[in-house]
Amino acid sequence: MEEKKHEDYPFLQETIKDEVKDARKTGRFVLSWVLRGLILGSIASLVFAVSKPLIDKYYGGDAREIKLAEEIEAEPGEDPGADTSEEAPVTSEEDLTQKKNKIANQTFQSLVTIYGIKPGESWSANTEQRNTVSGVILGENSEDILIFASVSVMRKTTDLRVTFVDGSTYKGFLKMRDGVTEMGIFTVRKDDMEESTKSAIAIAKLGSSKQTKRGEEVILAGNPFGYSEGVGFGIISAIGESTDLYDGTYSLLHTDILTTKEGTGVMVNMSGEIIGLLAPRFYPENTKTEVTGFGITDIKGRAEKLLNMQNVPYIGIVGAVTTEEMVAAKVPEGVYVGHVGIDSPAMHAGIQKGDVLQKIGKTEIKEFADYTNALLKVKPGKNVVIEGARLGQGGEYVSIEYTVTVGTKETK
Repeated sequence: MEEKKHEDYPFLQETIKDEVKDARKTGRFVLSWVLRGLILGSIASLVFAVSKPLIDKYYGGDAREIKLAEEIEAEPGEDPGADTSEEAPVTSEEDLTQKKNKIANQTFQSLVTIYGIKPGESWSANTEQRNTVSGVILGENSEDILIFASVSVMRKTTDLRVTFVDGSTYKGFLKMRDGVTEMGIFTVRKDDMEESTKSAIAIAKLGSSKQTKRGEEVILAGNPFGYSEGVGFGIISAIGESTDLYDGTYSLLHTDILTTKEGTGVMVNMSGEIIGLLAPRFYPENTKTEVTGFGITDIKGRAEKLLNMQNVPYIGIVGAVTTEEMVAAKVPEGVYVGHVGIDSPAMHAGIQKGDVLQKIGKTEIKEFADYTNALLKVKPGKNVVIEGARLGQGGEYVSIEYTVTVGTKETK
């Protein structure tokens, strides 16, 4: 009878589980997964720590954006070229000479000499026979010192050496180049450099070429005379001229200092600021032997792109802002296209010589700088809409629109 009762109520035969034992088992299970997570996390951290320097080295892991000094507009009635330093005023010719020498010496902290070594040539060869240019230190990142200089040094070159102000020489590399200005970013690895060299150099202080006036004192430094570590003193003899290149116009600063046409280096004002660069690309064809440099203001945007390891946007037009006489003759306001580069993005988009560009993206074009600055904000490979006008068959300008795929200009 007792057996029957158990068969009728089978639940009475179930075994009651030990809850304490199950809790211990669950705890061990959770703990094992926590330990696995910690181990995997440690391994991931170790792999990241080991691989990050290599990633930064080969793929540019430094996320900090390098910005060059912005232009500061002069207040009404203020002399933009005035020396605002707190030093004692110059009262004699001897004091003036000492001040110029001091500025020149400080400038050399930001300058380097880049040597191009040709095939079959060793570093011990006669430096006078080697291709050289002067470069200016414009920034640094976590891995490299960043130097802005003419890529003309790369002609028939297989290797580079860079000499700093303390006389130390290190292996150099060309990282970025701009095919329009023929300027580029050269680098020296920080890990290769002695601490004494790092403490001896400085990032250049940039001024404004727009605020430079005729008659101002100017100092040349670098390789303006065909040899390195040269210095020259003079004045700005003429301003107002410019040279036109693809997608930009560059103001020229003339001096009364004699030089060779292949001179490179910098122009410095009496505040110790670089206001111009000397580079073969910017010497006009009819130049005499006086030093002529291009204004630093007009090159800052392109240099900033290169410093951040970004290609410089290129459309491929050469032109000029329409003059009052042209507007009076019913030519629309804007940039008048005088030349279109062969096989350029402009040519592929249908832009022609004689067209007038009036708007790029959302930017109205009143000055050439409006066009240039707006273009620099467009990434190569992206499309930008340009609005303009073209002379029609009836003798009147008609509206026209182009969709341009922005590219880059390479150098050989």
